[in-house]
Amino acid sequence: MLPKIRVDPDLLEKLAGEIYRLAGDLNQAGDGLLNEVGRRIGATEYPDLQSSARGDAFSARDLINGIQRDLTGEADRLRLLSRAFRAVDDEAISFLTYQLGEAWLGQTFAGPRYPDLVGFEPYYVPQTAMATSDWAVMYDQNLKTALHTYKTGEFVENIVGTWTDPKTGQKYYVVDLGNGKYGYIPADRLSDPIDFSTIPAREGTFADGQTDLQLALPAPWGTDQWPEGWHSRGDPWQDLILGKTGIIGTRGAPVTRMTPHPNLCGPLSVLFALGETDIAGGLTKFAGLSNLGYFDKDHQWISQTGTDILEGGKPTGPDDLIKFIKQFDGWNATTGPGKMPTPSELEDKIKTGHKFIFLTELDTNKDIYQGGEKVPNPTSGQLVPGAPPNTPGRAAHWVTVTDVFQDSNGKIQVEVFNTYTGKPEIYSWDTFVKTCRQPGNNPGSYTYVEAWK
Repeated sequence: MLPKIRVDPDLLEKLAGEIYRLAGDLNQAGDGLLNEVGRRIGATEYPDLQSSARGDAFSARDLINGIQRDLTGEADRLRLLSRAFRAVDDEAISFLTYQLGEAWLGQTFAGPRYPDLVGFEPYYVPQTAMATSDWAVMYDQNLKTALHTYKTGEFVENIVGTWTDPKTGQKYYVVDLGNGKYGYIPADRLSDPIDFSTIPAREGTFADGQTDLQLALPAPWGTDQWPEGWHSRGDPWQDLILGKTGIIGTRGAPVTRMTPHPNLCGPLSVLFALGETDIAGGLTKFAGLSNLGYFDKDHQWISQTGTDILEGGKPTGPDDLIKFIKQFDGWNATTGPGKMPTPSELEDKIKTGHKFIFLTELDTNKDIYQGGEKVPNPTSGQLVPGAPPNTPGRAAHWVTVTDVFQDSNGKIQVEVFNTYTGKPEIYSWDTFVKTCRQPGNNPGSYTYVEAWK
């Protein structure tokens, strides 16, 4: 995973100013050198010495001028860089505020000290946007020790008050990030600490994206276990050639799509969650669904059947998956409330037989560029958070959550079955929450389907 780069334009401006001052000091030093040399050699009786000393003084002044010009150039570049990052932020903030409303501001500027609250990370907090908004901070000293960060059990420091958005009524806690900058934490993202006693332990220390090779999966749930002809070599595990599977569509005819379907993560995640191993039979159930669809860019409902989705290569939404789950005897389902359950809540429900299919953010890039050269992408096929909406290579992706546990270091881990790779994978709770925060082009949401008998 490539490291995130955080830039503080205010600091860049400050450094540029210091470099400008240093360049000015050098300029004064050069002038002072010439004046001092002139004063000292003016009284000497040796013309040759005067000429040599004056020449050395001018050479030194030229050297100082060269250093001064280089420093000034660096300061100019730092200032331009600072303004460029400000411009990037202004454009992104303006666009997202236009799309999501001013309340969106309250969900973003939590800063690197609160990594579990970070979705889109701006380089700086737009003070002008804050100053022109209709808001007021009500100071409450007791909040400093009373509140917890979202689902971590760690105390938030430097909470200076609350703000209620006058347009939406949404309540936020205001966090002092220092240097005149503030973060806004939605009140509904704060919760009681995690109940670690309910979360089982598992030996070992797990890295994000690591595959748990100890788990045996029934066929065909595993890498390279599809029947002959269902899959093309080198494709993602979930990209099936549906025309080879014998799936029957809504009109009693086989599905004819003979190119790999790139969006089967939703139906396959459901089948895995419900323990179904008859993939062709399960997808035939999906093909028989009606009254599926979506709203287009003009807010018009586009109706389609399961067969339309399978033949056309379209993705599936939560309502589609709920209708699919209800096709299986005894199963019911609903969408999550948009609020992430705590690990203890998730683990308790998994223990009682509830199934969870989460919409996450997937990295589909096979290669990346490092130093101008293309190299294999170490996070290809994994759940990777942090990219702005519509970033090339990132896609909304359904996965089945199968377990929540503590590793040998006491850190909370989440196990998922990833249909893109055909493997069970393990992620830290923090990383998993972040991938759920920005699924595809829906920043700020937690979309999941919960199923039970």
